[in-house]
Amino acid sequence: MSLIGIDLGTSAIKVGAYATDGTPLAAAHRPVPGYHPEPGHSEVDVLESREAFRSALGELAAHPSLKRDPPVAISFSSSGREVFPVGEDGTPLGRCLSTSDTRGDDVAAETASRRSPEDWQRLAGHVPRRMDPVNRALWWRKTDPATAARTRWFMNWHEFYSLLLSGRPVVDWSDAGTWATYDVATGDWSP
Repeated sequence: MSLIGIDLGTSAIKVGAYATDGTPLAAAHRPVPGYHPEPGHSEVDVLESREAFRSALGELAAHPSLKRDPPVAISFSSSGREVFPVGEDGTPLGRCLSTSDTRGDDVAAETASRRSPEDWQRLAGHVPRRMDPVNRALWWRKTDPATAARTRWFMNWHEFYSLLLSGRPVVDWSDAGTWATYDVATGDWSP
C-alpha cells in the first residue's frame, strides 16, 4: 500500500511515491514554463502543466516499485489561489494567472468594499485580496467576457487535477475559504 504525493507547482510538477512507513519508492519531476507577457504579468499555460502532470505521473506509475506496492491514496499540494477558466468538458480555456500576477487590484477593491473588514473576516476568514479565486474569476469576467461565458468552472490546480483523475472537481473547506465566497461558519457557499 504505497502513497503518492504530487506537488502541483507553477514551475514544475513533482511526484513521489512512498511506502506507508515513509520509505521513498519512486519520484519524477517535469518543468513547467512560466510566461511574463508584460511587466507584472505571470502566467502558466494549463495545457503545458497538464502534459507535465501526465508525463510525470506516467513515469511514476510505470516504476517497478509501484507494481510491487500499488498506491492506495494520492494527495496534492498546490497554491489554492491560482485559478483558470475550464469548459464543460474539462478543457482549460485560458492561462492560469500566478499568485504574483498583479492584474485585478481594482476588482479586489470592489469585492472588499461590499462588506466591512470585520464581516469579511467572520464570513471568509480573511479580507479579499487580488489573488483570491473569486477576484480572479471576476477579473476574467470583466476583461474577457467571451471566455467567461464559455466557462463551466474557475478551478485551481488541485480541483483541475482531481477532475482529470476522477471526473469530479473536488475542493475541501480550507481551500474553499480562499475563494472569499465560502462561509466558514455554515460550511457552505455564501449566498
